[in-house]
Amino acid sequence: MNEQRFIPAALLLSTSLAAQGLLPYTVATADTFGVTAVDGAKSAEQSLAAGTTITGNGTTIEAGLDLFFFFFAQYARTTAQATRNADGDPGLKWVQNGNLGAASAGFFGTTGSGGASAPGEQRLQMQIPVPAGTRGDVFIVWSGFRTLPGSVLTEVDVDGDGVADFTASPSLSLTSGSSRQARLPVVAGASGVQVDATQLVAIDAPGTGSYYLSLEVYFRPERPSSACTITPHDAPSGVSLDGQVQLAATGADALDLRLQSTAPLPFGSFGVIAAGTQTAPTTVPGLVCPVWVQPVVVDIFFGSGSPEVAWQFPIGRAGAADFVLQAYVLNGTSIASNGLRIVCP
Repeated sequence: MNEQRFIPAALLLSTSLAAQGLLPYTVATADTFGVTAVDGAKSAEQSLAAGTTITGNGTTIEAGLDLFFFFFAQYARTTAQATRNADGDPGLKWVQNGNLGAASAGFFGTTGSGGASAPGEQRLQMQIPVPAGTRGDVFIVWSGFRTLPGSVLTEVDVDGDGVADFTASPSLSLTSGSSRQARLPVVAGASGVQVDATQLVAIDAPGTGSYYLSLEVYFRPERPSSACTITPHDAPSGVSLDGQVQLAATGADALDLRLQSTAPLPFGSFGVIAAGTQTAPTTVPGLVCPVWVQPVVVDIFFGSGSPEVAWQFPIGRAGAADFVLQAYVLNGTSIASNGLRIVCP
């Protein structure tokens, strides 16, 4: 079996054909949100007020000391962004990083409601106003490292009860970092789904070193994959295409596709898989079967001497999807498969 993965086309398909009905959402600072760097009498800080909206363009704040040829000897930086993954799920990205290039008599890191006089927690709140009772999952991807002692902590509360459902902290190491992932089920309350994320960096700066934290959080509403239907069009002519919708381990709907030829596809032969809107059957010179697709995206697959080609084709979960797939084998015979129409509510 020759397994092919058509990721670029799948991502474009998510945007082009399944981007209707994106869930609205907001990301905002839940308290004073800042960074600070202190070295004796020298200090720097930058902060955002509570309730500041974090947009898709991203927001960066930075506090640095002892600028030398465009680099700070000591700095703390935070970047936050409201974003969506390839399936259109609402989410946020949040990165902390800092560096101490020389011994310091102070501290650096994040600041919160206590102001810039001491390190404190930064807090972001993501609100997704879905109907009460809506079920879904919160996906968390976290990584970090630190080479300096101190407090470096990430917490995420996915159900608005004030108790962290996810906690992570990188261990002190000069050679390696840490990473974690989580998938947490949630049920929307009266105001929808609320995710509260907290990050704390409090470095006492006894020597040189650095830190880095990365947090991504996405909410995906439940949608049974069985809701998607597959309807074949026309009969195959030398090559058949079939598929099955499944819920992948990542939680994303995906099509398991299988292209079966009546004869082996020679090594080096190739074809295309077209995804787009359904059309009336059209005769194309050189192709044995009629064309059922007005292509929006097209990708290539290659033969390996086997009569079968199999791959997984992700489906965007951003909203309703209605598209048609058809494969064309261009190995000298120019045959086309039957069409497959995929409809997801």
